[in-house]
Amino acid sequence: MQTVGVFLVGTSAGGHSALRALVSQLPADFPAAICVVLHMGHNAPGSLPAMLSEAGALRATHAEDAEAIQGSRIYVAPPDRHLIVCQHGILRLGSGPKENFFRPSVDPLFRSAARIYGAGCAGVVLTGGLDDGSAGLAAIKRCGGVAIVQDPDEAAAPSMPRSALRAVEVDDRLSLAAMGKHLISLARAPTPAAELCVMTESERVEIDIALGSPSPGSTPRQALGQPTLFTCPECAGVLMRMQDGRPARFRCHTGHAFTQRTLALAQHESTEASIWTAIKSCEEERATLMELAVDERLRGEATVADDLLRAAKRLEERSRKLREMVIGKAPTGRAGRERQ
Repeated sequence: MQTVGVFLVGTSAGGHSALRALVSQLPADFPAAICVVLHMGHNAPGSLPAMLSEAGALRATHAEDAEAIQGSRIYVAPPDRHLIVCQHGILRLGSGPKENFFRPSVDPLFRSAARIYGAGCAGVVLTGGLDDGSAGLAAIKRCGGVAIVQDPDEAAAPSMPRSALRAVEVDDRLSLAAMGKHLISLARAPTPAAELCVMTESERVEIDIALGSPSPGSTPRQALGQPTLFTCPECAGVLMRMQDGRPARFRCHTGHAFTQRTLALAQHESTEASIWTAIKSCEEERATLMELAVDERLRGEATVADDLLRAAKRLEERSRKLREMVIGKAPTGRAGRERQ
């Protein structure tokens, strides 16, 4: 028998409020450690630890590289660094490739903690867009840990919790108001010890990739998955389809990782960017032809000028049709990307 010694919390859109509400329920003698990943940009101000320290009785700080996990503490992934749990409860900060558009990403934290703590850890997925955290929560569950998800019906952004519920047979679906009491119970009451942690080879490789070592390019292809016809939206490398269940995931040789939903969104944005580039080219060519038509008419070449104006008109119509293809037609999930 053992208690939960570390809680892993992942969140995105609406996460500031959700985290404040959660930590405000935890007492100063809460025995376990809490590691937090909130999606943020590389230039985020890094004010979350101070905000959480003010919200509750536990001290919150940015995790430091090679720091040992201690109970009654909250460790927050700093901007632009993956938070990884290594042997003996040592925290590492990784500068490896982004996962699901983000660094820090939730999946690397969940995945790495599952390998080290097994039944002694619990993953918590709070409000957020798209589906980061689902694959990592599946790894926690597979290694005997506890899977907890915020009730998506109350979440500011329900996509992350809903995805986790689809991908994992979770232990608890809770409101934020009920979650603090449940975490206290898990941290203080012994739970059955799990059998040997089942970590796939690809998940082990992914932990190393998040750390930035070894070089992802040296990783054997068979360790990552099967090659696909898709290319990486970040670096245009070949994407490999991972073989470890739901949600469907992809990785390139550089190391960028995507779920099927984030890949679809990235492909849509790439298509839209290409169309806008085509619109720009059409309008620039049209403007040039209009100026040429004026010059030709001044030279007395009316026929040439008329031909140029007709060509410009065709470009104007082409540009109009291209605009109709993209304006007001954003896909479901765009708001969930939350680039900050």
